[in-house]
Amino acid sequence: GGGGNSLGVEYNIRGIYESGQLNYRRVNGMRTHNRASIDLAALERVEVIRGPASMFGGAVPPGGIINLIPKRASERFQGSVTARVGSHDAKVIEGDMGGAFAGDGALRGRLSAKYVDEGSWIDFRESNLWVATAALGADLGSTTSFDVTSSFQRRTFLEGGSFAIGADGWIPAIPRSRFVGLPTPRSEGELGWVDAEVRQVLAPGWTLTARGRYEEGFNAQRATEFSRYADRPAGIVMLNKLNRRYSYDLIATDVFVSGAVPLFGLTSDLLLGADYFDNDETVRGGRISNVATLDIFNPDYSTDIGASPDPVAATYASSRSGWGIYGQAIIRPVDRLALHLGGRYDWARVDVGLRAAARHQEHKSFTGRASLTYQITGNLTAYATYNESFIPSSGTTIDGDMVKPETGYQVEAGLKASLVDDRLNMSIAAYRMVRRNIATYDPRSGTGELFVIPIGEQVHKGLEVEIVGSPVPGLQLVASVAYQDALITRNNDGMVGTVPYDAQEFTGSFLATYELQSGPLKGLGFGGSVRDLGKYYPYTAPQNLFSYNPPPIVDAQLFYRGLDKWDVRLNVFNIFDERYLSAASIYGASTFGRPRSAILSVTRRF
Repeated sequence: GGGGNSLGVEYNIRGIYESGQLNYRRVNGMRTHNRASIDLAALERVEVIRGPASMFGGAVPPGGIINLIPKRASERFQGSVTARVGSHDAKVIEGDMGGAFAGDGALRGRLSAKYVDEGSWIDFRESNLWVATAALGADLGSTTSFDVTSSFQRRTFLEGGSFAIGADGWIPAIPRSRFVGLPTPRSEGELGWVDAEVRQVLAPGWTLTARGRYEEGFNAQRATEFSRYADRPAGIVMLNKLNRRYSYDLIATDVFVSGAVPLFGLTSDLLLGADYFDNDETVRGGRISNVATLDIFNPDYSTDIGASPDPVAATYASSRSGWGIYGQAIIRPVDRLALHLGGRYDWARVDVGLRAAARHQEHKSFTGRASLTYQITGNLTAYATYNESFIPSSGTTIDGDMVKPETGYQVEAGLKASLVDDRLNMSIAAYRMVRRNIATYDPRSGTGELFVIPIGEQVHKGLEVEIVGSPVPGLQLVASVAYQDALITRNNDGMVGTVPYDAQEFTGSFLATYELQSGPLKGLGFGGSVRDLGKYYPYTAPQNLFSYNPPPIVDAQLFYRGLDKWDVRLNVFNIFDERYLSAASIYGASTFGRPRSAILSVTRRF
């Protein structure tokens, strides 16, 4: 059972708070719109790319990006059906089937679907989701192939219910199930997209790849939100009413040639490409402040705040577009040593505002990358990298101009090892990352104004260790630890020396499962995990008014795969029933995390 859902995606990589509002995710290496919350049912896998990735992502932050890989059709027939039931009335049914239409596999297809009906540990927050995905692949002769994937999803849920904590550490003594707001008609969102890729062999060792993506959707918010405490000791809060609709669309393309050439008696890899994107968004409706009050200790949910008709008048619009050219070379001058050199030049445009008062700015930027890898032994490799990044901004200066882009760079060095006869992989990385030209508040702003100056700077230094693998048959391990020292080093409003918001000083996780390999209980497995997000400073103004350190959370699982093609699994979350905040905010976005709960799933494969 979930906690409801949201209409956006946000994440944190290496202490930099990446928001889906700023378009840092990619699908198959291409742009996706900031509000396109793609469900995992349409994806093959999710890749996390740490550090600046502007070589292929364009304008991206130095922390990293998330790359979503869509489902593709395969030559081998495969299928599965999964049913899940769990706490908070969670019910999920999911199916996936595909394979070749003919014996040679030249034409292949795949269909998948998912339906979710669930409640939440938070009162009233029920939700529904359905996703349908189709994929088609074909080989057009011996040198040409293509894949296309299309997906549509619709989500409805009751939104809102969060609250504010105090900068003095005060957390209201309310049940974790308490909905701080008024039940409203459900929010809803729809998303449809098509992703295509064509590959053409040009010559032995050389391939032309062309990718394209189109997506269109909307998110309609109907909710109440926390405004402020009218009387904190008494638990009386003021509520705002949200009724707005975000409509968006996006087109993206990427074309590149890759191949290998002999150099220094070894093989070097070359790549040259160009990409383009254009995404647009229109917002209708908005917020009405302080429409009702609520006693969070003894709530009365009967207050009528009126209907929420579909808004008609546009209140905001934005457009981001750009194209870039890029190239890279991996040169191996001697055995075991590889030199990676790359560069990218971008032309980007940002338009903000409705047509009558729209502002726009164009940016040009070169970003580079260089790295060295050296294979010390057959199982140990050392590397060092230098990467640059840039991010166009939509802030406004006091002169009425849009602010200059943020820039950044990162230096990283590390080791990667393959242990226990290649059954266990280990990596250690140390990095120093710098963000420059961060938009900061302009003290010359008048009452109600929020002008910015691009003079901020942050420095993030960190150490990461990861271990993944199966050291003995049946045992699976995933462990990671990260330490970070992040500071604001330049600012104009007294924040120098403070920690950037949401930058954790320490994070750690450990997952272990074991499956019996023989005997009458062969296929029975069990395991558990623990994750610690460490202390961080939620967003406040001024910075670092308070910190929050959630407790470590322990989960457990039990599974059985002793029957051919069957998988039965029980997951128990937060087994010690820790009371914690999954989001901490003094401005009204605080929510309690998942209490002890469970999900039982049964999968039949074909």
